[in-house]
Amino acid sequence: ISDLFQSGKIGGSSIVAKKPCVPKINQVPDTYFSSTTSVYSEQYHFFLEDGSLLALRYFKTGTIDHYSAWWSDTKGYSLELINTSEHRRSNQHISIQKNDQTGTICLPEANIEIQFQVATHFTWAVPAEKNHRAVIHQPKLLCTVNTGDRTQKAIGYCKIYQGDYPKFWGYHFVHAFFPDYGIIWSAEATFGEEKYNYFKLLKTSQTEKEILLNGEYSYHRKTSAHGRIQDKIHHLKFDNNAFATWSSILRNQPSTMESKLCLAYRPAILEIDDQKVGEGICLKEFCFGTIT
Repeated sequence: ISDLFQSGKIGGSSIVAKKPCVPKINQVPDTYFSSTTSVYSEQYHFFLEDGSLLALRYFKTGTIDHYSAWWSDTKGYSLELINTSEHRRSNQHISIQKNDQTGTICLPEANIEIQFQVATHFTWAVPAEKNHRAVIHQPKLLCTVNTGDRTQKAIGYCKIYQGDYPKFWGYHFVHAFFPDYGIIWSAEATFGEEKYNYFKLLKTSQTEKEILLNGEYSYHRKTSAHGRIQDKIHHLKFDNNAFATWSSILRNQPSTMESKLCLAYRPAILEIDDQKVGEGICLKEFCFGTIT
């Protein structure tokens, strides 16, 4: 074989090396990927005392006003209450009135009213946001949910962010509630070319002050999230056996924006150094696509 290559012929044909020509490539300009969009997002979800979940959001850019609300129980029943994306808001499908301590949310089309108190409040910036504006996290809201003929207590979560974000994005997020242990919320995301992740544990107790613990080396899998806290490995597991799922495409009228948003209500297990310490429930969310 080596003799064939040395002779420059294989099968009677000469082997001729030619300098490759420069391909004519229509390259996408860098500005296409580095462009940003002004975004305002406000999302909530609530774990009700009967075991059901209520999740809602308002998401706005210069080309879309998106409202959605979804309800699910633990027996496989779920209901889409609102799902609309408009270029210019014609109706206020979700009304949110709040200050730093309390708030009221009304869904007039679904005859639902939520009153809440903010029990915990944290802020930090996202690296990819152009002006490093902080994201608001309120992982523990003390709530009363009125559905017309019934009033229930609930534990809720709120996230609010506003700023200039890259055109391309994708993230995984989970918020889990363990009645006898605490609250975990975690995300792994890519905004433009920036990587972003966190893993937070809010330890709650009837007798002791709440403590926020920050995880290190955190990452997500399809059915789990992981982080190291005080040299102990924390595994938050939420398998594929969801109580219910919901999804929607956030798309504007010219179709310059398309993002797939998926929510799942799941049972959750918390393990620390491979020992189970709690069982609870969680909202798992992911979204991938573009924003304009």
